[in-house]
Amino acid sequence: DPVVINVSYFFHLSDDPTLPSDRPLNVTRGAAIMSSVAEFRKLICSGAFPAEQIGRKTKTPLCSVAFKYMFNASRVPKREQDSYRIYDPSLHSHCIVARKGHFFAVEFVDPSTGDPLPLDALEQSIQECIARADAAPALELGWLTSNNRDACADARDALLQAGAHDALVKLESGAFLLCLDDQEPVSRKQCGELFWHGGTTSGMNRWFDKSVQI
Repeated sequence: DPVVINVSYFFHLSDDPTLPSDRPLNVTRGAAIMSSVAEFRKLICSGAFPAEQIGRKTKTPLCSVAFKYMFNASRVPKREQDSYRIYDPSLHSHCIVARKGHFFAVEFVDPSTGDPLPLDALEQSIQECIARADAAPALELGWLTSNNRDACADARDALLQAGAHDALVKLESGAFLLCLDDQEPVSRKQCGELFWHGGTTSGMNRWFDKSVQI
């Protein structure tokens, strides 16, 4: 069965009221997210993130091994059973920006330190992604990852045979996926449909095998 609906889930977070209003909100919000994720990713990759604990009186630390699957990783569709691939975060300092079904690799951290790049540089990169995507016809490649897993595996094999190996590696090795949509959901139901599976308009602007889509 597809991972969408059956496996994937979503969180709905509040807006950041401190973002500047003199620039497009999707650009400033996207850059702020890149910067925040970079800081969190550095804690995870360096082992400095403290173990989460459970319990009121007696605190019991929880296993942190699942965090290694968050960044620079991707589910890989296979017939019978999927596999999972984790890329070395020290060798991959990019994330993926999705816009109208186009996927762009964007550097968002300093590869030598893991620190986030300046906000103005991140905003400029996002604006360039938007300009390039808006100047070209929309693509629907992302829909492939919403299919059942055998069909998704067959589609991935067809892409590899067509010479898309390097592009798939770049996509799968990205730290996370930032999805820039045109929709302006208002109700909780509209937000839920858009965040969970893309609704009827933005499913092609997703890659559901990525660990984290924002």
